[in-house]
Amino acid sequence: MSARPIRSSALALLLLSSLAEAHPDPNEDLLQLRADGVAVAVTLTIAEADARPLREQLGGDAQLGEWLAREAQRFVRVELDGRAAPLALQSSERAGRTILVTLFAAGKFARMVQFSDRRRDPKLSVAVRVEGAPPAAKLPPRPVVFEGHPLVILLR
Repeated sequence: MSARPIRSSALALLLLSSLAEAHPDPNEDLLQLRADGVAVAVTLTIAEADARPLREQLGGDAQLGEWLAREAQRFVRVELDGRAAPLALQSSERAGRTILVTLFAAGKFARMVQFSDRRRDPKLSVAVRVEGAPPAAKLPPRPVVFEGHPLVILLR
């Protein structure tokens, strides 16, 4: 067995624990419902103690930013009318150890949008700010997601 898979697994565990502990905002994602699909903005922050070895492992700051953007893309799931919608990376902006990743799920939807973010510690909930929901949409007063509990927005 080569050392590479072990280091990659350790790297992923280190990042996930760092993200769970060091989110800059008390865990809020932004979900924007638009006519052509759904945009999701996710902020990831990595602790400085974890950033240094990750930079070395990945080969620098730029690679760390790219890797964080890909991880955000893996953490988030959107369903439109019951069908999984692929999320494309729309943009990523990095400032130090924090990266804002915007993803977009293209597609039409009429009845339901379901959103989950599985990157957090299962014991923590993540607030979701929803923009663009029609007045008839059924939303909880303070939407949150956590492991096994996605946000379901009924549009009719």
